[in-house]
Amino acid sequence: MKLTFLGTSAGSPTRTRNVTGLALRRIQSSYWSLFDCGESTQHQIHYTSLTLYRLKRIFITHLHGDHIYGLAGIINSRNMEGSESPLAIYGPKGINEYVRTCLRISESHITFDINIHEIKEQGESFSFEEETVTAVPLSHNVTCFAYVIEEKQREGKLDIEKAKAFGIPVGPELSKLKRGESVTLENGRVIKACELIGPKRKGRKLIISGDNDQPELLLEHLIGCQLWVHEATYTEQVKNSIPVELKHSTAKSVASVARATHLKNLILTHFSVRFRDNDRDGTNSINAIYSEARDNFRENLFLAKDFDEFILDFDGTVSQLNIDEVSYMKIEEKEEYTTPKLSDYDLEQVKFALESGLGKLAKNMRILGFDVIYSNNPYDIEKIMKRAKKEERIILTRNRKLLKDLRENLVITLKDCPMNEQIKYLVNELGLSGKAIPLSRCIECNTILTKISKESIENQVPEKVYSLNDHFSTCLNCHKIYWRGSHYHRMHDFISKL
Repeated sequence: MKLTFLGTSAGSPTRTRNVTGLALRRIQSSYWSLFDCGESTQHQIHYTSLTLYRLKRIFITHLHGDHIYGLAGIINSRNMEGSESPLAIYGPKGINEYVRTCLRISESHITFDINIHEIKEQGESFSFEEETVTAVPLSHNVTCFAYVIEEKQREGKLDIEKAKAFGIPVGPELSKLKRGESVTLENGRVIKACELIGPKRKGRKLIISGDNDQPELLLEHLIGCQLWVHEATYTEQVKNSIPVELKHSTAKSVASVARATHLKNLILTHFSVRFRDNDRDGTNSINAIYSEARDNFRENLFLAKDFDEFILDFDGTVSQLNIDEVSYMKIEEKEEYTTPKLSDYDLEQVKFALESGLGKLAKNMRILGFDVIYSNNPYDIEKIMKRAKKEERIILTRNRKLLKDLRENLVITLKDCPMNEQIKYLVNELGLSGKAIPLSRCIECNTILTKISKESIENQVPEKVYSLNDHFSTCLNCHKIYWRGSHYHRMHDFISKL
């Protein structure tokens, strides 16, 4: 499962954080679900690989504005993209009236069905093809829920070695056994699926929580949970200094409950606007939240930022895809610099860094095999500069105004022309022909691909793909699997046209 944070600020946006929104997608599916939809969520989506066309469900934790003001825009934009599939919305009582009223007053003519489910105050469970989602009541100023996502049991693992011993060749017969069907060998022996398939495997479990001042309400549900996403709006010191009652959690209260349940992975989000990312220390530094949580929780701890992406693997481990080079606990001092020249770079091992808005170019340069980092966050210019300088990367941009801010790096400004023309320009101008191995990198996260055996990924790709292909590679970072399908041939055509 892949989590993409679209907004991590509480109440109102800041210069670097939008209000609440979180996308959840199964790695092998293009469809995804949205948890909460604050204002400008649809704008945030444009900086990710997500599309509204594939948005299937929206889960609203509660009806405060920073969690719902983006709904009407999302629905209208999805309609404009031509989506015809139904959209399901789940939320507290009142969500139906809110959505219908917004669409009616704005005279929005939506062509797809919108199915709105108002959740009972005591909570409710919804069963889908791959998982069950349970709404659990929380403690807040208004009715609010946490969503417990429990993946249904997965099929048992096929014993490849035993199948080989039986003389079953790799191909359609293995797929039949995986589906629970029997196969007949050439010698007439009938092999039943139960002879080769192990017991069913337990699915993953995670909790995405809404606003809540009593994290202990989720103690029972945290048993067997691999990942918990919860708000940490304040530190203890800040909350105690505010004279009014605040129905939000502190970093300490959440971390303490996580520790008590032996949780392995905790992601904190929904930070008060008083906590600033650019402060090194002090009570109003985001580091104060991290420190308070770390003092009470020693397992994997993350403070989410907008556009952060995390993978929850089948074994329950959580990994972050776009790790920030500037840690929460240490912010490096600025250094004196001199503007570098092209001759300062080793073009045999050239590396690039691209600003936001060049995502398509980044992916296609990775197709060509070049080492490319890309930020989909428009506020990450300083971070790009630091990482590019540290790793001797050439920065590509279309914004000439950035030149004075990025003078520690070699910066190449691109013309506003078709992406293929931009790549041709770079290859010719820098003499990059033959400097990289095409189709060797993950187009999603830039990691070098690793070849893997066909048998090792049988349960992770569609059966037709498994039966028609013998060569597979994987990204050890984001776990995306590649094979020589139609996309492989499209990539070859792209390369041949350069």
